[in-house]
Amino acid sequence: MNYKTYNIAEDFTDDLYGKIAKLQRDKPEEAMNKIQHSQIAPLYGFVAEHGGDIYHRMNQHYKYTKGTSGIPKIQKVLRSLEDRYGFEKEVKEQILEYSQRNNETVENTTTRLKTLSQSYADEHRKLPVYNQGQKLARGIAIAIGEWRFSDAIVALKELKQQIETETWEAVIT
Repeated sequence: MNYKTYNIAEDFTDDLYGKIAKLQRDKPEEAMNKIQHSQIAPLYGFVAEHGGDIYHRMNQHYKYTKGTSGIPKIQKVLRSLEDRYGFEKEVKEQILEYSQRNNETVENTTTRLKTLSQSYADEHRKLPVYNQGQKLARGIAIAIGEWRFSDAIVALKELKQQIETETWEAVIT
């Protein structure tokens, strides 16, 4: 049996996290693409894209970024979900507009989007986690997929606070 050897633990971590970052680019990314290609609610698609990317970004090239490349994604998703106009209000308006353009009932359109969203959540749920930061990042995508936006906001704020108090690296190692 061949084993890969590492000079330092950081190299092992970088390799492992790089592998799990690639996992997010497979089935979870495909599920997100289906949401976006549906064009039912572009704002929801935007949040799903960037919400799932947090997990990818914080794991990709860990040795060099220490997970900090996830910060812009956290901020984008948080801004969208906490927008004064109301994230859910705007998504519902987009669903209504789509339904009217395509001669569908709002109920059918909503059901289609929520089916795609649940698939997105289910695929993210399959991603491995090895630390609290990964658990939070994965949880953000799952909460978005299950339309639990307040839970996503709580997790996003927790990550954001850890970044601001410089405990980010401790959370992801």
